[in-house]
Amino acid sequence: MSEPQRKELAERLKRLEAEIAQVHSELALLDANAILASTFVLFEVCGAKCAINASSVLEITRLVKTDPLVDCPSWVMGTFRFRGEPRVAVDLGAWMTGRAAPPFEAHILVMRNSGLAFVVDAASQVIPNLTPPGPEVSIPSDLLGSSILAGLGVTGDTVVPVVALDRFLSLLSVTPAGAIAAGDVPQERR
Repeated sequence: MSEPQRKELAERLKRLEAEIAQVHSELALLDANAILASTFVLFEVCGAKCAINASSVLEITRLVKTDPLVDCPSWVMGTFRFRGEPRVAVDLGAWMTGRAAPPFEAHILVMRNSGLAFVVDAASQVIPNLTPPGPEVSIPSDLLGSSILAGLGVTGDTVVPVVALDRFLSLLSVTPAGAIAAGDVPQERR
């Protein structure tokens, strides 16, 4: 296979993966249970189990050293290079609760089709699907109104929030000087 053919196929695959992620997001907006017929990555952040659609995640890696960014919210850990490409590391626990630092053994969820990577306490497993919760299950009050909440699912006997971290980009704004600002992030999460 020639180099131009390989590049074209890689670009085509990238477009298809982006389209799949977009369709999953649109389905989630229409029906929270529609997102459950997919593969998920389970992870923990600040003691809470969460799930994310695996199609949004390019790779999971261990915590790496980051280079700090100036004039950014405390939950932006800095930048690092991932397979030659720059990524911005966001400490999801700091964004959610304001914690000081992630654990030493933390993982990074490197997101597909964005320059973001999310630091979580642990990425525990990949599961083939989630079961829709029964009608008696309601969204926990601390998650109501969260712009990254895509729905709820059940694994074993645990109800987990399903998050759409790709929506996180809409919460950020970049200043004319290139600094990342909190944008529409609620005041308590700045």
